[in-house]
Amino acid sequence: MFLLEIIRNVLIILSVVIFFQSVQLMLYGFLLASALAYLTGLVFVKKIIRYKIREQIADILPYGVISVVMGGIVYFMFMLDFNLYVKTSLQLVCGGLFYFFALHLLGSKVLKDMICIFKKKDIV
Repeated sequence: MFLLEIIRNVLIILSVVIFFQSVQLMLYGFLLASALAYLTGLVFVKKIIRYKIREQIADILPYGVISVVMGGIVYFMFMLDFNLYVKTSLQLVCGGLFYFFALHLLGSKVLKDMICIFKKKDIV
């Protein structure tokens, strides 16, 4: 796993060096480096624990879709004509509630564990 971290760090440094012309380009470069690092991680996981890439993607895809939809909701709420503090509070509450209920509908074990911890029950 040490090699994976080296690859990730090299990709991030390269993205900053190559796209140093503007902050926006650096962010795009960082996004590209993060995607490549993620794909590299998929390959490492496949080799180490024999967890097929297709299965990894299938496991994470529903949560990625929820995140994108939640991001869209929060982004479009930015267009509302409210005070910045009210708008930010609405974005936080609506985005959080959407994400919570979407995870609940998916039957997320992590969410169930978190609810049990808050209710001070034993985790099953």
